[in-house]
Amino acid sequence: MAMTKMASPSVDRLWKRYLRHRDIPTRNLLVENYAPIVQAHASRLTRKLPAQVSYDEICSAAYDGLIEAVESYDPSRKARFETFCQQRIRGAVMDWLRSLDAQSRTVRSFEKRLTYVREILDAELGRPPTPLEMAERLGLSHERFEHLVRLSHLG
Repeated sequence: MAMTKMASPSVDRLWKRYLRHRDIPTRNLLVENYAPIVQAHASRLTRKLPAQVSYDEICSAAYDGLIEAVESYDPSRKARFETFCQQRIRGAVMDWLRSLDAQSRTVRSFEKRLTYVREILDAELGRPPTPLEMAERLGLSHERFEHLVRLSHLG
């Protein structure tokens, strides 16, 4: 049952025991064994993200992904655990990062379109456009436009 390059006879025994009993202490021993994957992933991401996102925060989200990977791993699918867990770790970190983003895609898209329309109308009219003019150009009702403006940072 050599599932991984990190597997040793003792790790193989842990996997067999965990797959048979699904107990938390054995799961935690497996998580400890694969912790270097979490740490490597967090280290790589820390260099790519803004300074306000800490290594420890990324590790926390990554460990959630590793725990989920251990709990849902099915060796009968013939995937190496490292490959499987890296996808889960990456997904958990991305979900966590998305949860930090207070803006929805709708609002972010609106902001981009609003900036573009504001510049176009300003050039066409020779003055800053009114909210009603921008709403009309965007094809939005005045109420919807005002709602999106309140939600955005461009209001």
